Amino acid sequence: MRLPSWVEALAHAISTENKVELAIAFQCEQSQVKRFTVGSSVFYPISFNLSSPFAKWRFKISHQVGKTINTDRYKEIIDDFKPDLIQIFGSEFQYAEVVSYTTVPVLLHIQSIVNPYLVRWYAGGIGGLSVLRFSRLSSLVKGSGVYHAYRRFRKQAEREMKVYKQCKYYAGRTDWDRTIVSFLAPTARYFHCDELLRTEFFKFSHRVREIKKLKIVTVINPNLYKGLETILETARLLKQHSALSFEWKVIGFSAGDDLVRITEKSKGIYSSRVDVNYSVVDSIEKLAAEVINGDLYVHTSHIENSSNAVCEAMLLGMPILCSDTGGAQSLITNQVEGILFPAGDAFYLAGKIVNLASDPEKRMSLGAAARAKALARHDSKRVTEKLLDVYEQIIGG
Repeated sequence: MRLPSWVEALAHAISTENKVELAIAFQCEQSQVKRFTVGSSVFYPISFNLSSPFAKWRFKISHQVGKTINTDRYKEIIDDFKPDLIQIFGSEFQYAEVVSYTTVPVLLHIQSIVNPYLVRWYAGGIGGLSVLRFSRLSSLVKGSGVYHAYRRFRKQAEREMKVYKQCKYYAGRTDWDRTIVSFLAPTARYFHCDELLRTEFFKFSHRVREIKKLKIVTVINPNLYKGLETILETARLLKQHSALSFEWKVIGFSAGDDLVRITEKSKGIYSSRVDVNYSVVDSIEKLAAEVINGDLYVHTSHIENSSNAVCEAMLLGMPILCSDTGGAQSLITNQVEGILFPAGDAFYLAGKIVNLASDPEKRMSLGAAARAKALARHDSKRVTEKLLDVYEQIIGG
């Protein structure tokens, strides 16, 4: 079993507190795994309701987002552990439905918020017909890739709206998510609580170097709203209108991913011709090393609550250019801890990249301020104490 690394860090921090008895429920494919303990924490496996390769394929191709968990399992876990509080990470996943099956207070720890993300899915100018036209046939048949991701995302959005009508407690970290909670769940209670990040990113620090060939780094997953087309458009502008020598590394998927094919063919810009390349790293240490070996960190998403990738780049002390969307202004003060640019504005982004490439003092200033802010914001002791205080307020209330 492997939790998302930042959830694992938070679980470890909470489990060391004598005030909390912690149980973690997680999905797994094995149906015979029973409850077990690690240290002082109790783990409850929840098996997928997909017993065969055909069942998994049918689930993906039909764009289902529920029915992988037997809801009776929720009740079994709650009856066995008897929690005072249930904390759910993200409204995107089926776990959030537990709010319908219990009277125990449920704290929804916001990650993305699906409905506003759905509205911005095609913000980069690549429409659904282009996605269908340029997707690989193998991806369409297997139920994977960008086309099927959007179909599933729409159903996740429908489920999310039901959850927001029921859940009464939310933990978030940006003015953006606070505002949307106040709109979708006006009677709910919102708590500000920053994230714990992967400990490996606290160990390293970026150093500004003399640039012969500018190294730009972006860490994203292969979703259409992440702005890969902005990367390609910006790289083309740099090649056409500047003398800057650069390479742009996109970490998170390979050059063979459907998103790359769809974006290149839709925009008529090919990565190899504009010095954009792709890679997947297999460890957190390698990821941190790839980021700090860059000269600039660029985040191009068209919608984002608070990107953990941006926060980790800030921890490393990277000079950052980030699209001004969603919760970005809660992370970065423009021109202080980074530079915010209008989402999708390749001309402005290209100009700022050229400016920073020739200004090592500005890069150093941005990186130092970003690291200082991130170290304070993601301090383990402070975040843990805040979350424990939230628990007490909910239970006491």
